[in-house]
Amino acid sequence: MTQNFFLVTSLTLACFLSGSSLRLPRDRVETSLRYVGVCETRVVVMTPGNSRKFWSLGYVYLKEPYPADCVLKYRFETRFKRKDTYVKFGFRVTGTFSGPDIAYSSCHNTDYVFLDDSSRNSAIFCGPDARIEYVTGSSSFEFNFVSQKNSPRGLGFFVVIESVRLCGGLLSAQEDGPTGYISSPLHSEDYPANTGCSWLFTAKGTTTIKLNCHSFWLEDSTTSPDGTTRCIDKLSVSYEVGHSKATEYCDTDLQHHTIWSKGPYLLLNFRSNSVNQYTGFNCSYEFVRYGK
Repeated sequence: MTQNFFLVTSLTLACFLSGSSLRLPRDRVETSLRYVGVCETRVVVMTPGNSRKFWSLGYVYLKEPYPADCVLKYRFETRFKRKDTYVKFGFRVTGTFSGPDIAYSSCHNTDYVFLDDSSRNSAIFCGPDARIEYVTGSSSFEFNFVSQKNSPRGLGFFVVIESVRLCGGLLSAQEDGPTGYISSPLHSEDYPANTGCSWLFTAKGTTTIKLNCHSFWLEDSTTSPDGTTRCIDKLSVSYEVGHSKATEYCDTDLQHHTIWSKGPYLLLNFRSNSVNQYTGFNCSYEFVRYGK
């Protein structure tokens, strides 16, 4: 019995060290799947709404330090469905990082975790007791872990990666009516930096779209030297599909305010920049028939 136990333990340890348990097809998606990070480059495809536990080698089971001179790069991507053309998906990453307890001038001079998405939204974590909290503004991001050649090493990272639906969508009176709600990403938390969402409302015949914003708080507008005022973070409203002219709203412009479409179409575009995030907006919509 003792001999068999040590045999199984040795085989399990060998699988962890070789990474053989991680050789999964790129498109395999399972809700119960968990990953152990080793010094490699991989692509992981996730279904919206699912989550993954992800940790550095040895963090949970082996209780050993991670290897020195390690470069890990995992790219997480969202598996889209055809009906989700206008939907913006993102990721929420929460967890901890425990690196060496030594002095350093910047995170790049010690062991670190670096997260970066395609919207130029990035964050870096280092030190012996770092708390990881990160939300992407796009449907893919890279998880990077780097340890130095002469690193005294630490336990590393343990995170939960969640695929979340941020905002946007193609909304029709037939499938999404007669009423519903839209909101900025993560409302009523602050929306992510450098993100964008679009909602296209479509109806037929004598139906119009009513939008009523119950809460609305974006970054305030700015005034240029020539006296022109423009929104920074903004919600743009277009009343005709394909028409370039749009009305922009920011600050608290739409707080307890109602707008109506001028026909069976209404296009909303939300954009945020890299600084000063706020709670955003929460609006109800209604498809209203106004005649025969």
